[in-house]
Amino acid sequence: MNGPWFDNFHKEFPNLPVGVSEYGCEALNWHISDPKAGDYTEGV
Repeated sequence: MNGPWFDNFHKEFPNLPVGVSEYGCEALNWHISDPKAGDYTEGV
């Protein structure tokens, strides 16, 4: 889901580096057994 944002950002600022990190699902206790793209959960 972030792909289009990064594509546009890169077009506008081609020489500016971007870092990406995550806080992990354990911080919010978001777990499901069958994760899908875009559901913001992580499989257990």
